[in-house]
Amino acid sequence: MIRALDHLVLTVRDLPATERFYVELLGMQAVQFGEGRRALRFGAQKINLHVQGQEIAPHAMHPVAGSADLCLLIEGGPQELQRMRQRLVEAGIELEAGPVARAGATGPIESLYLRDPDGNLLELSCVAEVPLPAVSDLPCVGPAGTEIRAATPADAVGCLSIYAPIIEDTHSSFEDEVPSVQAFSERIASYAASHDWLVAIREGEVLAYAYTCPHRERAAYAIACEASVYVAESARRSGLARGLYEEVLARAAARGLHRVYAIITLPNETSVAFHESMGFRPLAHFPAAGRKFGRFWDVGWWARGLA
Repeated sequence: MIRALDHLVLTVRDLPATERFYVELLGMQAVQFGEGRRALRFGAQKINLHVQGQEIAPHAMHPVAGSADLCLLIEGGPQELQRMRQRLVEAGIELEAGPVARAGATGPIESLYLRDPDGNLLELSCVAEVPLPAVSDLPCVGPAGTEIRAATPADAVGCLSIYAPIIEDTHSSFEDEVPSVQAFSERIASYAASHDWLVAIREGEVLAYAYTCPHRERAAYAIACEASVYVAESARRSGLARGLYEEVLARAAARGLHRVYAIITLPNETSVAFHESMGFRPLAHFPAAGRKFGRFWDVGWWARGLA
């Protein structure tokens, strides 16, 4: 399975002009490697530079300067994109469009369009911020006519009826034994004491629950939390997960928390797509991080800002 792009190749007419553009305006690093080859490095990626007429074999069938269309992701969010736009304008670079909203590979992005010295189209993009709703008064009416309210230890039976099959039948949870009702009620009380645990109820039945909990024990980590949401099989694809998550994340933001993490056992395309639609972005990938059902499973960390 392909997981990342190692490098690209640009065919250029004027090597020094290209390096000046990408280094001075876009903040890349010019590097030289084996046999005098030149490249531009940024983050964990690089762009190899081939001078037109002096391409290094093997190369594209028809290498032509100015034929590329690249989308480059920048760090720092919309604020950094605006700062980069100002820097380009002050340098006399003509912008073709932007910032404008676009659909990126992993979710919404904002993009700025311009051209490099060879006329290659560059799309400079940042992850778009997905706003959280305002905190609502609880209890409130949730999706599919449910009532969303703060959980109590008495909800342990209902929450555990959703969670137990996930422990027993899936790799989504790394727990291998279903906790007792008493232990689960204590877990609810513990998390709710400092964070939030919400349930979606209909006709007295818990259909879904979501919670935030401490990310790490040491004091410096108190600005962050972890979040999870679980929905009964009979109530999936009804909007409950999104409704609960929006509410529990809004409450985390209202508590002054700065960042939230989602820990996902892989593969889990549904959970990944859901979290990325909620503004989470991939942060780390840990191969063979756990063992369950007689095999190893990878774990991914996703994160989003709350402030």
